[in-house]
Amino acid sequence: MLDPLACGQSWLDLLHGVVSFPISVTSFAAVVSWWAVALLGLTYPLYGWIVTGAGGTDGLPELLGLGDGLGIATAFHLAIAVGFTITPPFVVRTVALINAGLGQALPAPVGARGAAPGPNSTGFVPHPIPWTPRGREIS
Repeated sequence: MLDPLACGQSWLDLLHGVVSFPISVTSFAAVVSWWAVALLGLTYPLYGWIVTGAGGTDGLPELLGLGDGLGIATAFHLAIAVGFTITPPFVVRTVALINAGLGQALPAPVGARGAAPGPNSTGFVPHPIPWTPRGREIS
């Protein structure tokens, strides 16, 4: 029952989980948000007339001093959406590199003798009983 507490690999796994979880959640949120901005921006011509006609609100183009009206708002949102639609491969690649770098930065798995595997070692621990196909005997 207490074996996991004495095993170094269990502690390394816990460290990896604690450190990588917030970074993974942030990465997921960034990628989903990026795609959402692209999708909603590209579909703005379908629902923009409702937002513009609601009144009482200033859109982002108006706040930036670009003007008021449905045509300007649609052009602005489509331009932003095109930028967000072109860049997801770069964003996803960057997020993946950050997560991979984190995996490489954390300590390596504990080897068979309690030491981290060296450059020529895989860290594989062979099973103590040799396996043979059914019906054959070890000579």
